[in-house]
Order: sequence, then structure tokens, then C-alpha cells
Amino acid sequence: MPTSEEWVTFAEWGKKWGGIISVKLLGRSMIIVNSAQVMAEFDRQGSIYSGRPRLEMGGELVGYKDTLVLTPYGPRFRRFRKHFARHIGTPTIMNQHNQIVEYETRQFLRRTFANVANLNSNLRKLAGGIIMQLTYGYKVQEGDDPFVTLIEGANEHFSAANVPGAFLVDFFPVLKRLPEWLPGMGFLDLAREWAKATQNMIEVPYNYTKQQI
Repeated sequence: MPTSEEWVTFAEWGKKWGGIISVKLLGRSMIIVNSAQVMAEFDRQGSIYSGRPRLEMGGELVGYKDTLVLTPYGPRFRRFRKHFARHIGTPTIMNQHNQIVEYETRQFLRRTFANVANLNSNLRKLAGGIIMQLTYGYKVQEGDDPFVTLIEGANEHFSAANVPGAFLVDFFPVLKRLPEWLPGMGFLDLAREWAKATQNMIEVPYNYTKQQI
């Protein structure tokens, strides 16, 4: 199992074995989808395939279990989706946000023309800028924006926490209950650090917005 840029390996597996494959990792099945057609079929049967896995490191310890990404399918998930749909759920609603999207897109193009080597960073800032304006009415700063930095940091932690096979606690949840002085328990310190970053991503921009009202 790859430990970095796993999507590259998964894409190669897709070319070799097809649009949907299953991999066994320490006795746990992992489904890898490499086909838009397969994803569309899953989407049409969302009531069956909308379940989320329980991820001990990224979800329970780092804190993403409370986000829509890992919320199990059920009343809470449907309530989340309903609120999202009210603001970004249809083309008609999204047309109301065209001015924001166009503004951030122009900013993205200007930054990229100035320095094409920063394309990936500019793309992340484009996404962060749209999200921050839609959610908080906040326009990101040029250079290093503190809120974008918070979001990017938390997302990087989440991605690292969910690399398949990276943390044994995902396969043996009881490990998180063992004494921290035991060898191999350093993941708990890391989880606390990343959980704080997750909380800051949520609370800092929210509290900033409250102060502006």
C-alpha cells in the first residue's frame, strides 16, 4: 500500500483492473473507485451507498467525525445536506454567488500570471477564497492569509491521518486506550496537535466574524 501520493497508484490499479476494485488491508476491505460511471451509479443509489467509515485517527482523534465528510448517513447527515442545499444546492442558487466566484477567479488568474510556479498554492487559495466569502463574507488577503493557512493546515493533517495503513489505531482502536508511555503511542500526541488545528479551523474564522458584527 503506497504511503504517499496514493491516488497515483490507485489510478494505475484502475487502468489494470477496472473502475472499481477491492483491497484487503490488515483484514479490512477498502473499495477504490476509478470510474466516473461507477460513482454516478453510487450517487443514484445514495440511500444504500452513503455510509461513512469510522476512522479512528482522522475521525475520532483528529476531530473530523463531526464534519459532513465523516458523518454517518442518517437524520443528522440529511439535515446537514438540507442546509447545504439551501445555499449551494442548485444551479439557480449558485447563480446568486456568481459575483463572488468571478471575483476570486480573477484574483486567481492575476496571481497565476504573476507567478505560474505557484499554481497549486493559487488553486488552494482560489478554493479557500470562495469558501471564506460564501461562509463568512471574508475576502482573503494577498500573500499568506491566516484563515486560508488554518484551512490548508487542517486539511493536510486530515489527509495525512487517513493515508491507508499509516496508523495502526485505525485497525486496532483499542490502542488509543493504552498508556501513553508505551512504545508506539506517539500518535496520540500527534492526534492532539492535529485536533487543535481542526478546532482552530472551525472556531477562529467563526469568532472573527462574530466580532465584526
